[in-house]
Amino acid sequence: MRRRVRRWRGGILLETLVSLALFAGAASFALASMRSVIQANDLAERRAQAVDLARTKMAQLETGMISLLDLRNENAAEAGSDSRSFSDESMSDGPRWIVEIDTEPSEYTGLTLVILTVKENGEHPAYVGSDRAAAYSLRQLVALRGAAEVRP
Repeated sequence: MRRRVRRWRGGILLETLVSLALFAGAASFALASMRSVIQANDLAERRAQAVDLARTKMAQLETGMISLLDLRNENAAEAGSDSRSFSDESMSDGPRWIVEIDTEPSEYTGLTLVILTVKENGEHPAYVGSDRAAAYSLRQLVALRGAAEVRP
């Protein structure tokens, strides 16, 4: 009888090691899944900011608050800048977003196709290390105030 007890004495240790290995594998899988969910959520949030900035600039253009010339010559640091003050000086270095605008004549009289693209500045300290940059292009027909602003 004693021989059987001695033979199975290491079995409990083996079962414990196997259960710990399974737990470690499941935990690493759960952490990897959470990491990818957090990254996807961050990208979606940055894309929403790009959409908001593009629609804001397009609305300003439509209402006459700014002109195409203003958008083309706009100081890049002002495009999508955050009015909040940061205690960390590195967060305020350079523009967070890059706004590009292009126009094309349309087949409709008095309307111009405006293509406004908002992209993340990959060199901004807030986005260094991001694997994917957020961007959004908005194409819309707009009645511009001056025909001289349209580039064929």
